[in-house]
Amino acid sequence: MEDIAKSVNKEMLALEIGLHDDSDLSLNRVKFDSYESELRDHEVKCLVHHDKLVMVKRALKRWNGQSPYRASLLGGFESSSGNSWPEALRYKILNVRSAYSIRERSMHITDAESKAEDFAYETLDEDDRPHPRNYSDKIFREIRELKNRRIPLVENHREQSKMIMSDPLKIAEFVRSQSAVDARMKQAVMIEDLERQEEILDKCLQPKNHFTFAIKQGERNHELYKLYSEHLKKSTKEIDKYTTRLERYIKKLEKSTPQDYDSFKADIMAEREKVKLAEEKAKLAE
Repeated sequence: MEDIAKSVNKEMLALEIGLHDDSDLSLNRVKFDSYESELRDHEVKCLVHHDKLVMVKRALKRWNGQSPYRASLLGGFESSSGNSWPEALRYKILNVRSAYSIRERSMHITDAESKAEDFAYETLDEDDRPHPRNYSDKIFREIRELKNRRIPLVENHREQSKMIMSDPLKIAEFVRSQSAVDARMKQAVMIEDLERQEEILDKCLQPKNHFTFAIKQGERNHELYKLYSEHLKKSTKEIDKYTTRLERYIKKLEKSTPQDYDSFKADIMAEREKVKLAEEKAKLAE
C-alpha cells in the first residue's frame, strides 16, 4: 500500500505539487467494502484516482486564488482542514501531512511585473546600477536641455516683438517681408514644440508615471513601456503554461477514470455466478 502513495507522489512531483519527502504522503486506513484482493484492489484504484483528481484540482484552485480561506492541498481522510473544501474536493484515501508550496498565479505575475520593469530600466539605462531614479534623472536632464534651448528663443522672440512694435514704419516693413514673417512663424512653432515636449517629459518624470503615462506620446516612456510589456508578455506565457499543464492533467485523469466500484463489483459477481452455473451444469452432465 505504501508503494501506491509513492507512485502518486511521483506523478505529483512531475506537476511540481508533490512532496520531496515520501513519508508526508501516505494512505489512510479505510474500511473497504470487501477485502477480497480483486475487489479491494479495484476499490483502491477508484479511491486513488479520485484523490489524484482532488489533489490537482485543489492545486489549480490554489494557483488561481480560488481556494477557501487558508485552505491548501492538506487535508487527509480524517483531517478537519478538509472540511473547508466541498465534498467533491475531499480526499478519500490519501493522507497528506505536509503543506505544498503553491503560490498563487497573481503572486507570480507581480514578480514578473517587477522583473519586467527592471528589465526595461536596465535596457534603457546606461548606468551600472539601473534604477527608476536614474531614469527620472535622465528625463530631468532632457527637460533642462529643452529649457536651455527654449529660453533664448523666447527672449529673442520678445525682443523682436518690441522692436517691430516700437515704430509703425517697422511694423509695415515687417508685414511686407514674407521671409521675416515666415522666420518668425517658424520660431513660434519651435517654441511651442519645445514647450509641448517639456510638458510631456514633466509628466513622465515621476516614477509612478513611467509605465502609465505617455505610452503613445512620450517617446522615452513609449520605449520603456514597450520593453516592459514585451518582457511581461513572455513571462506571463511561461506562467500560464503551468495552468495549462494542470488543466491538461485533469482532463487526462478524467478520460482514464476507472469503472466505478459498484458496477465493477456487480459485473464480477455476475461473471462468477455465470461460471458457477456453468460448472454446476457440467457436473450434472457428467
